[in-house]
Amino acid sequence: MKISAALCVGYLPFALAGAAVFLLPLFAVAWACGLEGWTLAAIASVVIPWILLCVLGAAIGAGLDVIWRVPTNGYGLCSGSSGGKPDEAGVLPLTDWLHELIQEAAGRVAGGKPVTFGDLWNNRGDVTAERDIELVLMTSNATRGISQRFPFLEGSWGQLFFNEAEFGNLFPKPIVDWMKKRAQKPRHEDVVVPAGYRALPRPGDLPILVGARMSLSFPFRSARAALCRRCHQ
Repeated sequence: MKISAALCVGYLPFALAGAAVFLLPLFAVAWACGLEGWTLAAIASVVIPWILLCVLGAAIGAGLDVIWRVPTNGYGLCSGSSGGKPDEAGVLPLTDWLHELIQEAAGRVAGGKPVTFGDLWNNRGDVTAERDIELVLMTSNATRGISQRFPFLEGSWGQLFFNEAEFGNLFPKPIVDWMKKRAQKPRHEDVVVPAGYRALPRPGDLPILVGARMSLSFPFRSARAALCRRCHQ
């Protein structure tokens, strides 16, 4: 009952429309036949069909949201980024805030060259040389059903690619632009890369923000309260 009540309250216009489908024809018949008083009260007291149609109407409204609005909201997952735009309180989302923090710690501006794993290694691109700072993060590859370290050691799993549009929703523009600029070429000529996809940069060219973001678990957004906004975990 609580779920049904919450559904009707959340989708009140649909619930009222569902109730009207049942009540209006009855009242119209009653009025046309000249019935009044206790007869109208008796009609109004037929609550079970009325309640059922209220719930049905609200369920239809929820179903329409699931079909049309939830996908545009990233299926209720937090993106963590708003393109560098703060909220009403002047606070940046977590990923944008992390970007500014990392850049500031490195003495760089937010729109400048992002801090990469290669910057931490400081070994001039020689992956076999000693590294000043070794940063390793863990993430989950939902497609392959495995855990992976970041920066990726692709090995026998093959080359990894990212989607420009999806990364544009997850990271600030300077990060996405850097990833596109430093994207590697497909290793095999017979690999068909879909439009909008690019190979990941070399490990040393990967921004550490991308690793930090992929290692984070972001909570679900309220599907109803925040329908109006995927994260690769």
